[in-house]
Amino acid sequence: MMRAILFTILIVFCITSSGCMDQLDIEEETLTLLLAFGMNDEQKLTVLQTNPIFDKEIKSKTQALMVKSDSIRDSKIKLNTFTNGKIVGGKIQVVVMEKDVVMRQNPLPLMDVLYRDPKNSLNAAVIVLDSSIENLKDIVNRPDRPRISVYLKELVETNQETNRTVETTLRSFYYQMLEKGKTPSLTEVKIVRDDMIGIAGIALLNESGIYKTKLSENESVYLLLLQDEAMLPAPISIPIPMKLPESNAGKDKLSFDIMKIKHTIKPEYYSGRFHFTIQLDMTISLTEKMFLLNVQSQLPALEKIIAQKIKNDIERVVQKIQKHRIDPIGLGIYARAYSYPQWKEVKDNWGEELARADIEIETKVKVRSFGVIK
Repeated sequence: MMRAILFTILIVFCITSSGCMDQLDIEEETLTLLLAFGMNDEQKLTVLQTNPIFDKEIKSKTQALMVKSDSIRDSKIKLNTFTNGKIVGGKIQVVVMEKDVVMRQNPLPLMDVLYRDPKNSLNAAVIVLDSSIENLKDIVNRPDRPRISVYLKELVETNQETNRTVETTLRSFYYQMLEKGKTPSLTEVKIVRDDMIGIAGIALLNESGIYKTKLSENESVYLLLLQDEAMLPAPISIPIPMKLPESNAGKDKLSFDIMKIKHTIKPEYYSGRFHFTIQLDMTISLTEKMFLLNVQSQLPALEKIIAQKIKNDIERVVQKIQKHRIDPIGLGIYARAYSYPQWKEVKDNWGEELARADIEIETKVKVRSFGVIK
């Protein structure tokens, strides 16, 4: 009986004391929500961090601090001299790096401390900024702007849902940098009219982490279709050539949602190079047609035109990828799985090999609905 009572007390003690050893008093900490960094010509980092302010006597709800340092770890020590609480990185929402940094060097070594400290959040979104850190700080300090870390996080999530960008976290960025069969893709943002931040597209890096090119917001959806990562329904607007019988003059814009998609990649190796056939079978729903046309009577021809237009747009994206010797689609993963002996010989130079590869795009479109009017 006594042993049972002692055992029960021990269990209750373990349950109630769990998690109390490393408690965090928020009044004594400085929570970093945004970490941004740039680099000058002397390889000196400029690090910006924003922290929420919980003091009711202060109107501003965000504190923006910026220092020059040799590393992000060094900047934390310097920034601590300006804060009344110990800086912690477990709540970081976004990590922003200047475009100039990734155009010059692999950013992964600069971000090493973010991966090495287990208390840091690996779910933070990694973003490329097509501007300077100083311009970002100006926006943070504007009283009419929302909390910038939350705004950027929601901006990326919202545009990922409409397939205008990708959400790459610290964890997935690390995987993309180490995976030899795929190169990194990150959200790129721009500052518009000095006071607004918007999506600029998807930044594409090579296997060494160097910025090579970007896809526009309209091209982004085609990369996501190739990756089989598109969020459905996926809205697309395309111009339609006015060559259909019964069509009348007007704007040639046609909009639709991809409701369903079957994605197939067939990798092969022959004649000394890789060949990929990417088959995309889509079921779509028309959402807008800015020209007069009896859709039902012209449906087969319209489906064929839409499929051809999507194929042409995707082929332009593929050509851009091959031109820059990168592989954000991840075709190298298929090559490794299906033709390992040949992949093994070229894995350290996969971008060059992919540029030689034959990539064929096949598209089929089926219109499922036309809306409530015909």
